[in-house]
Amino acid sequence: MLDLLRYMKEGRNEVGEISKSMLVGPEALYGITEELSSIGLVGFETGSLTLPPGGKVRLAIYLRGKGASMHELGGALSWREFEVFAGSALEACGYDVRMNYRLKAPRREIDVVGILSGFGIAIDCKHWRRDVPSRLRPAAMMQKERVQLLLESRRIPGLKEILPALLVLSRTGLLSVEGVPIVPADGLLDFLAGARGCRAQLLELGNPSETPRGLPRHVPVQKVL
Repeated sequence: MLDLLRYMKEGRNEVGEISKSMLVGPEALYGITEELSSIGLVGFETGSLTLPPGGKVRLAIYLRGKGASMHELGGALSWREFEVFAGSALEACGYDVRMNYRLKAPRREIDVVGILSGFGIAIDCKHWRRDVPSRLRPAAMMQKERVQLLLESRRIPGLKEILPALLVLSRTGLLSVEGVPIVPADGLLDFLAGARGCRAQLLELGNPSETPRGLPRHVPVQKVL
């Protein structure tokens, strides 16, 4: 079913085109999607399969429950869908999520912001096929700047501390760069479960300059997205 996530788009999908891309016959494709149709994830029309708005992310969440890895799912989604998928993970952990949060003067945008009881997580989603370490350092520094601006703006009532992070598709061998956790897609849920333990990387209101470098603590979680 992972190929189905990879090749289908939201809206109408011609059965012949999807069958060709997946290297299966139309009848086999209908068999694959029968269960998805029964739970409302995929619709059938004459000669086509349909996905409703937001359907690819919901399909990814369903496949996660069936055992697909976060890395596989992230790779099958577009960069925009990858951001929504990250937001869904935060929501599953109880966070109030704000997508593509924009700041003014200077103009900046944060892909995903999650808030829970005065604690925030700000994620910059990097849908890179290759995570070159030299690209991570400037990305981490920019994310830290954006998050500090957000904190100082006081635009989110009650927000006292926030953790900047980069979400990448694959494991890089790096736990943090410039004090910013580097989170592989497969480690996202563990990271969210232990985020409050990342004291060294937190940016706190009233303490803008001191962000000691450290390593994020990962705590296993039992409930998965």
